[in-house]
Amino acid sequence: MREAAGICYFIEDDYEASVILDICRQVPCYLNISAALDYDDATRQLKIDVNAHSALSQMIHQNDLRLTVYVVEDSLRSSLQKTNNLSVGQLNDDGTYTQNGVIRSFVTDVWGEQVSLVNNGTDFGFDRHYDVSLPEEWNTDNLRIVAFAFGEGVQGAVVTAYY
Repeated sequence: MREAAGICYFIEDDYEASVILDICRQVPCYLNISAALDYDDATRQLKIDVNAHSALSQMIHQNDLRLTVYVVEDSLRSSLQKTNNLSVGQLNDDGTYTQNGVIRSFVTDVWGEQVSLVNNGTDFGFDRHYDVSLPEEWNTDNLRIVAFAFGEGVQGAVVTAYY
């Protein structure tokens, strides 16, 4: 498991974010991805089972389907961020900043693991299993797993993500 600091982008206006999300919602999703988690608090071992299902045998206008999985943590406090574009409530009374969605670790390679859709009798899909050791300093109550698949367009210009 590789650790990464992650890159954080701030959108100054909630309206801009809602417009971007509305545009994304208009793109049909051909792949349904889910993850089942099993965490052992005594050993701090997390088992992640990712599965994907599709009615299609291949993604439309896509090749090189890849799966990326990473661990993010919310509610991290930092005193290092300096910006004038803070949303209300982001700056804490003690002068620290609350960071959400901080990438703690990539479970797969940052560019994902190549996957193929296989016929499982009722539809097409894939299953992957990962074992992750969580460091003591990570607050497991604030962790989330992000899993998404993406493929480069057949002409190399368009990347579509399924999550």
